[in-house]
Amino acid sequence: MKMVVIYGDKKEKSIDETIIRALKNYNGVCYQSENNIHCFSHCYASPFFVYSSSKIPKIQGCSGIFVFKNSFCNFDEKEMPRNFTPIFDAQNTKAAKILKSTEQIAITCGVSQKSTLSISSFDGKQAIVSLQRYVKSIDLKTIEPGDFCVKLNCLTDVYPMLVASAILLLSGIDPKNGYNF
Repeated sequence: MKMVVIYGDKKEKSIDETIIRALKNYNGVCYQSENNIHCFSHCYASPFFVYSSSKIPKIQGCSGIFVFKNSFCNFDEKEMPRNFTPIFDAQNTKAAKILKSTEQIAITCGVSQKSTLSISSFDGKQAIVSLQRYVKSIDLKTIEPGDFCVKLNCLTDVYPMLVASAILLLSGIDPKNGYNF
């Protein structure tokens, strides 16, 4: 099972909703917020477990992906889970500052050429997403730079779409046929 932690204000729902919509198309997801647990398939068979919280959870003995919402509260870098790949908005200087001293390689999502994932084109129904540098998946396989298509079934903001795409990439789901969410 692949673990995804989403950290930030629970009022910022678009990231959670987009990630759930994307992951449930790839054999399902179990989602836990501070107050609820919801399974979008059979929990025992779901390849993804997503935990969303406004507090940093104490994580031991596992690895995964750590998503920063733009609304997160500052914390000490020592609390950052070490075996988790961080993902954050390229404009989020608070996240960059915290991660700077952790020596963790982060995935940045945004519209600039310096972002790890960015948008080449976007028409509301589909986007062409660019992976602009080599990255390692959760299982340490190298993913080469390139473009891939994301088909959208509903209106989606750019940052949540890029985050969901990054999670799928890092989880080893091949983008050659595009992603659909």
